[in-house]
Amino acid sequence: MELLPPQIADALNLPEGYSAAKEVAKIQKAVFPMFKEQGFTSKGRCFNKANLDGTVRVVHFLTMPATSSEYGKFSVEIGVYIPEVWMFLHGSYGAKSPKIFNIGDCEVRFAVNPPGSIVREQQWEALAHPELISRLQGRLDAQASHFFDRFIDRAAILQELEKNDASVPWVHHNAPFIFAIMDAEAGRTRPEAARHEFESHLERALKFGHHHPDHENYVRALISRL
Repeated sequence: MELLPPQIADALNLPEGYSAAKEVAKIQKAVFPMFKEQGFTSKGRCFNKANLDGTVRVVHFLTMPATSSEYGKFSVEIGVYIPEVWMFLHGSYGAKSPKIFNIGDCEVRFAVNPPGSIVREQQWEALAHPELISRLQGRLDAQASHFFDRFIDRAAILQELEKNDASVPWVHHNAPFIFAIMDAEAGRTRPEAARHEFESHLERALKFGHHHPDHENYVRALISRL
């Protein structure tokens, strides 16, 4: 990323020549060791760790673009990638599975916000000073550990889904639908509920012009196994 022009730096109250990308890179480098000890690998803005059941833990640093009024800030989101859900929502449309998973590939996700933040202040200042790094490490240590323990594997994810609890952090807020995908792929029971979710999904896709033959064939195959 190019360094921030003087006039924009002044408007955003940032140092001339400032680069959010470089600052966030320094922050990532400082916090990565705590994840490396747990078996995570790092690439770009993401840390990944594969679980034994094929799900993947994801930590993603997102830097606000220079065209945004929020430039100079970044957010950290953590999530769990679920292969069968990704396949249903993306792969069956022809998308190729990425080599590194980011938060957009996760159906379960959570934002790690600064201490005392409110809804409109969920981002961190992209300045790699020791105090910020220390605070971020503390938040990640507590919140990431709790989150990944809560959604440690498929069994735990399904257990959380069964609660029908609004506190379950589903990015699309469609827990019954995600439940149906996982249930059908695993060959579990509840066929009537899953069939209803899939038929409704196909009806919506056709109604709103999102019909895709390969995806429909994939969904029909799932329904046939119920």
